[in-house]
Amino acid sequence: MIASSQVTDVGAPFVEAEEHFRRKLRVPVKTYRDLSGECHAKAFMIAGATNDAMLADFQAAIQKALDTGTSIQKFRDQFDAIVQAHGWQYRGEPGWRSAVIFNTNMRTSYMAGKWQQAWDNREMVPYLRYVQVQRPTKRPEHSVWHGTILPLTDPFWNAHYPPNGWGCLCTAQSVSDARMDAEGWQVSNDVPTWPGDVPEEWAYNVGKAARMSTEVERGQWEPVITSRDHTYYKRPDAVPQDKPKAQLGPTASRRAQVVEAVQKLLGGSGGTLAGPDGITVGITTKSLGQHLALDRAPIIPLLPEIIADPYEVWLMPYRDKLTGRVELRRRYLKALQIAGADEAEAKAAYTWFIAEYRRGELWDVTLIQSSRPRELQKQRVGILLYGRAEK
Repeated sequence: MIASSQVTDVGAPFVEAEEHFRRKLRVPVKTYRDLSGECHAKAFMIAGATNDAMLADFQAAIQKALDTGTSIQKFRDQFDAIVQAHGWQYRGEPGWRSAVIFNTNMRTSYMAGKWQQAWDNREMVPYLRYVQVQRPTKRPEHSVWHGTILPLTDPFWNAHYPPNGWGCLCTAQSVSDARMDAEGWQVSNDVPTWPGDVPEEWAYNVGKAARMSTEVERGQWEPVITSRDHTYYKRPDAVPQDKPKAQLGPTASRRAQVVEAVQKLLGGSGGTLAGPDGITVGITTKSLGQHLALDRAPIIPLLPEIIADPYEVWLMPYRDKLTGRVELRRRYLKALQIAGADEAEAKAAYTWFIAEYRRGELWDVTLIQSSRPRELQKQRVGILLYGRAEK
């Protein structure tokens, strides 16, 4: 069992840690491996918890602990009540399972908050010092990093910023040039690392992955590789084509026409659409109106049925190659039969709509037309949040 004393350093309220956890999206999963390690920085998940209402209760309990300094004993009381209310059958002893949930979320939130502070103050404190808590059960492999001092931008912190394992209490101390001189410290050379020195699920920087920037930054987003696809979830290979309920809208040659079409759909500058998984999608003229390609303007009237009745909803993880930040983008996938020049063309072409939901709003809509739907299976990867049953 992980002792409750392990989280004494995160008992007091810590704004950056609180906000880090508050921004997390709830993701129902079967195992913690359903999402790669770095994606955990943006997702709140509990292995085996597939009930969103139960996840919401757990998330609220941990948020309260971060906001008010709730002890692990109080969380255990809440843990028992939530489990009983939802009839959850989980693996492991109650004391062990509640400790893992509590300590993992508190510890990662605390370290994400420390990174945010360090990054915001990087001009004054440009270094980090690896510190291992000196306890009888300390890990020998982490001891070799104790006292390591490197610039905040050093690649070492990409995979070795703590925590570096289940129950790891290591931390990182911000260090200024003045402190370096006062202590007689120097930047470390030849820091020992080796393959597998940090378990795969922990070999990432929770602070980088979670960081929210107020600066204008250029991003190079790429999908995070995952082995979960439609075959993993035993979904059919073929995606049926639905007949659209709405008519296509007018074409657009100017950005103002796209914004006007979105405004007409919403009856104003902003609105919401509800999906079948209970998640409300926000749409604004600023996000969708400014980012939707001009040639996609005609599909704007179809958005309500794409969101309300998709064939599948996927959670797609993306990583920014430049900063290490991670986004979890919700995708609404639907195939519609759009009439072509003749009946044969209409039957042959699949029109796939992928509505991309990120940063709390509908951000973009991708339209793919193909007569070979198998080429489009690469879109059906990530975490399946909703799959429509065959009609």
